[in-house]
Amino acid sequence: MGYLDELKKESEKRQQQVDKQATETQTQQKQREERFRIQVKPALKRLRDYLLDLTEQLNYLKPETPVCYDIEGYGNIEDFQQENYRLVSLDNLDLVKRSLSSSQNETIDTRNDFLVRCVCQTPSKYRIKKHQESEVKLQREYFTTHNISFTCNEETDDDYQFLRAVFFFQPKIVVDFKFTAHFESSSIKLTLNNFSAFGENIVYTLKPDKINVSFLDELAKYITRQPHRFRKPQNNKPKKKTKLQEFKEKTDKIQSLTSQNNQS
Repeated sequence: MGYLDELKKESEKRQQQVDKQATETQTQQKQREERFRIQVKPALKRLRDYLLDLTEQLNYLKPETPVCYDIEGYGNIEDFQQENYRLVSLDNLDLVKRSLSSSQNETIDTRNDFLVRCVCQTPSKYRIKKHQESEVKLQREYFTTHNISFTCNEETDDDYQFLRAVFFFQPKIVVDFKFTAHFESSSIKLTLNNFSAFGENIVYTLKPDKINVSFLDELAKYITRQPHRFRKPQNNKPKKKTKLQEFKEKTDKIQSLTSQNNQS
C-alpha cells in the first residue's frame, strides 16, 4: 500500500468517527427533545396549574403567615406578614424570551416558565440612627440596592458639622419562586429569592417524574411556611456579605483590639 493510500484510509477512518459522533449527538438531541416534550413540559404545566389554584385559595383565605427578616443596620424584624400571592408568566414580565433550537432547526418551546410572587410587609415603621458619615453612606446604598423606601434626616452642630443621621423605613419585601424549564438537563429549576433570608437566592433542581401529588403538597407547605420536608440544597453558595456587614466586622475588630490594648 502506497503512502497516499494510507492517507486515504486514515481519512476514511476519521470520517467514520466524525459520522458516528454526529449520529450519537443527533440521537441524544432527539432523546432530550422527547423528554422535554413528554416529561418536562407536562410537569411544568402540572406545577403551574396547582400553584395557580393555591394562590387563589391563599388570597381568598388570607392565612396568617408571620415572617422574620434581618435588615442590615437594624437587626431582626419579626412582624412581617406574607401575603398578596400571584402567578405570573415570565414572558409577561419580559424576563425571559428564549428558545432552544435542535440540529434540525426545530424550536424547543420554553415560554411556559413562570413565577409565584408574594409580598412580605410590616405594619410598623422603623428607625435607625447612625453616627458616622461612612456608615450613613453604606446604609443608603443598602436600602437603595434592596429597594427599601426610606427617608433620612441628617443633624449637624452649630458649625454645620455632621453629628448623626436618622433613617425611617417601612420595608416591603418581594418574594419570588421562579420555575424555569431546562432543555439540556431535562429538569425544572426552582429559584427562590428573599424567601429564607432577605437578599438570599436558593436554587433547586426538580426532576419531572418527582412532581407528584405528595411533592406538590410539600411545596405548598414550604411556600406558606408550614412544617415541611423540603431540604435546602447543599450546593448553594453562601450569602454574600454586604458592605454594611463588612464595615461592622471591621469596626468590631478595631474596638476589640483597642479594648485588649487598654487592658494590657
